Amino acid sequence: MFASWLPCAPADLKITHDCFDNNIDFSWQPTNNTRYYVATAVDNNGDVAPCWTFDSMCRFTNVDCGQHYTFKVYAVGSGCNSQISQPKYTQTSPCLPTNVRTEASCMANTLVTTWDSSEGALSYTVKAKGNNGETYNCSSPNNTCELEGVPCGEQLSVRILASNDNCSTGEILVNSAQTAPCAPAIVSASAECSPDSARVKWTQNHGAIFYIALAEDSNGNSQHCYSLETTCVIENLGCGRNYTVKVIGTNLDCNSTASQEVNFMTGPCPPSGIDVFKDCDANRAVIVWQNLQTSGVYTATLADQSGPQLNCTSNTVNNCTIVSPPCGKKYNVTVTYSDGQCQSTSASTSMDSGNTTFS
Repeated sequence: MFASWLPCAPADLKITHDCFDNNIDFSWQPTNNTRYYVATAVDNNGDVAPCWTFDSMCRFTNVDCGQHYTFKVYAVGSGCNSQISQPKYTQTSPCLPTNVRTEASCMANTLVTTWDSSEGALSYTVKAKGNNGETYNCSSPNNTCELEGVPCGEQLSVRILASNDNCSTGEILVNSAQTAPCAPAIVSASAECSPDSARVKWTQNHGAIFYIALAEDSNGNSQHCYSLETTCVIENLGCGRNYTVKVIGTNLDCNSTASQEVNFMTGPCPPSGIDVFKDCDANRAVIVWQNLQTSGVYTATLADQSGPQLNCTSNTVNNCTIVSPPCGKKYNVTVTYSDGQCQSTSASTSMDSGNTTFS
């Protein structure tokens, strides 16, 4: 009669795991006096996956990401089973990070990426590729990292991968991000002799959706205009004032730094407070105005329905005299100031040369 021999415990255990495959092959050296083998895989949660095989290898399929597995095997003989083998350990690929968000730090050339930690990951790598072709990387053991040195006006595609001691996930495209726009460069700012408006022009910058031009006078009074183009007109300015103007670009998330400032001056203020006085004995009209400038020329004009008729000028005092205005006519009186480059005209007041009083 032949005795049943106790199989030896399987040895020389090996694990083969492709990081991009959710299968694990567990193998061992064949043993004598063995009918078949029973292998088990136990995950972090204590869940057991068994495998029965006549071969010296078991394939465990659909293993979960982010798990530490413990593998054991024993041989089943004709009458007795072997002892259970020594354990063999492996770690599967980390799970993919979720809820990944990338935002620009508007005050610096930095992108900040955050995510929810994934099971089984020990570190994370974020890669962002810009529209300039450059790639920017950062790594972190936590759930945030900063991509530094990213130029202004960049539109970037962001990818992330998770790693542990054995495996890394593939790079996954998670979102796009953009840095703050670059600062515009002003080409010109000119009131073009307007007393209350100015046109500002600038060069287009990278990353801006629209622009804001801001003009401020020495007293801190400011006005602005918006534009999707590279020019806009700032209105409601004060006449005869020196303004400093700058332009900012925005992508709705971040504003650029301000452009270099340039100065312009609005057109002169028109004369005001116009009064007309008749000197009947001398047959002349004296036109008087206010806000006398220290330089420039003032011209007072009498105009009837057929157009301008008579005028007088002054550059030192706030009045001038028109001699012998034709009688029996009704005139509109205006005063125009010229500084040699620009001129402005007052509102008109009426004068009736047939009366002895004027208003």
